[in-house]
Amino acid sequence: MQGEEEFWYELASHLHLPVQQCKQQTTSREFVRWRIYLDKSYSRPTKEDWLFANLNATILAAHGKKGVRIKDCLVTFEPSLEVNKPKQTIEQATQGSKAKWLQGLGIVESK
Repeated sequence: MQGEEEFWYELASHLHLPVQQCKQQTTSREFVRWRIYLDKSYSRPTKEDWLFANLNATILAAHGKKGVRIKDCLVTFEPSLEVNKPKQTIEQATQGSKAKWLQGLGIVESK
């Protein structure tokens, strides 16, 4: 399981809902916004991240490393979504959507 299907389970878990109920109650716009929000939230340091960074800085200082800042010991993650991806034109989006629908229906588009 990966991609969109995996994210439905993640969102359902976050909202404490069954996956089917989550799919029925979530609009596509809301789904995209949730995906961006949760993806960005993984790159924000939590209390535990700060705690372990502090522990790491303390250990380094105890071993003679000078000038260690807690902020330098934070592990950071980059969001996996391509939020700043170049936008498609309306024509490109329409053509892509049409191709997916036709493929889903088993229709081969003549060129």
